[in-house]
Parts: sequence; structure tokens; C-alpha cells
Amino acid sequence: MKLRRAEVILASGDAGKGATALQDALASEGLSDDETAHARLRLLLLQSKKNRAALEDGIAEAEASIRKAWSDDEARRLRAEAALDLVKARMWEFKNDGAKVLESSLASLKGYRKLAAMYPESPAIALTVGRSYLSSALAAEGEGAVSDAARLRQEAVEVFTAVAGKQENPDPELEYQIASANA
Repeated sequence: MKLRRAEVILASGDAGKGATALQDALASEGLSDDETAHARLRLLLLQSKKNRAALEDGIAEAEASIRKAWSDDEARRLRAEAALDLVKARMWEFKNDGAKVLESSLASLKGYRKLAAMYPESPAIALTVGRSYLSSALAAEGEGAVSDAARLRQEAVEVFTAVAGKQENPDPELEYQIASANA
């Protein structure tokens, strides 16, 4: 019930109270391995947007939970690991370690590309791949790898254009992503 309550709070848009409720749910007993892994990852994603200093312990716990919960479910494990790599990139960004930001961004991109290969008709995964290309491009720019950044942006354009080509009326946000990546 505590986990469901946390999800309701998060759905209402209150990230702060939702994070607190997730911590409360994780402290209680009776969560399945699946619920624990999901809650730990969700909490880290929330924390990585604001409190990036205290992520390392949570990352280690989440990695263990993900392996335990989804060792036999490749798609869920890949999705969770790619999201966790995004959290790592945010943490390294806070710590001003550009090389590790780039490494984690590329690892996240690799995971999302594998998911896209598994589910080629999923526009949500394709959009995530495109955004991952853009994040990796920003990290590459930060490391002075301008030609790599340009290549990653071009890959993002190709992904976004493919998604737009499948839509009858392309989403304005998608058109903005294409224009932004091209610019």
C-alpha cells in the first residue's frame, strides 16, 4: 500500500512528497524484488534531478536490485540499466567528471538502442534513443569531441525523422527535437 500511495503522489505531480513516500515504502517490509527494484530506480531518477551528491550508495543498491529482480527479463533489465546509466551520467556531471559523463551517457544510449532493436515499432523507445543521442552529444561537446558530437546529433536527427515519418501529423515537440538536433 505504501508503494501504491507513493505512485499516486508522484502521479499528482509532487516529486518531493513522492520521493519521501518512496523512501518510506522501501523502508517497509513485504515488497517483492520487482517492486523494490522499480522503487529504487524511480527514487534515484527523482533524486538525480536535484540532489546529485548522494547518489552513489543508491546506485549500488539499485544495481543489485535490478539484477535480482530482472535477471531473466532482458527487456526490463535493459530498460532499468539504461535508466541507471542516465542517473550515473547526472551524478558525474555534478562531480564535474566529463569523461565519466560521456561514458555513462554512451552506456545509456547503448542500452536504449538494444531496446529499440527489440521493439522497433515503439515510438516511445525511439524517442528515448533520440534524446539519448542528444545527451551523449552534449557530453561529447563537453569533452571537446566536436566531430563526435556532430555525428551523435546527426544520429538523433535520423531517429526523430524516422519517428515523425510514421506519424500522420507529427508532434510539434518532435519537430522541435529535429530542428534542435539539426541546429
